[in-house]
Amino acid sequence: MAYSNPYNAYASKPLYVDFTATRSVVKVKVRIYTAAYRLVRSVDASPSLISGYVAGNIDASNLQGLANGTYYYVIEAGSGTGEKASSGINKIIILK
Repeated sequence: MAYSNPYNAYASKPLYVDFTATRSVVKVKVRIYTAAYRLVRSVDASPSLISGYVAGNIDASNLQGLANGTYYYVIEAGSGTGEKASSGINKIIILK
């Protein structure tokens, strides 16, 4: 889940993403797509490194330049052993 939603990239607050992981997480990447499912951003989120509830954030500067509208995102997590997992498709609204 991402919050705050709707999100204002010019408010200088990070976008927070969270999910539940069954193993320790080393790397979290958030891929953001347009309504036509065209990839517009691929951003590394800074996660906690434990299994269970994982929370990361995306700096506002990574999201500035996106137009107002609805976007879709997928969270991808990688473990230290090379295993990868991804979330389902979720929605976020960008407003200025």
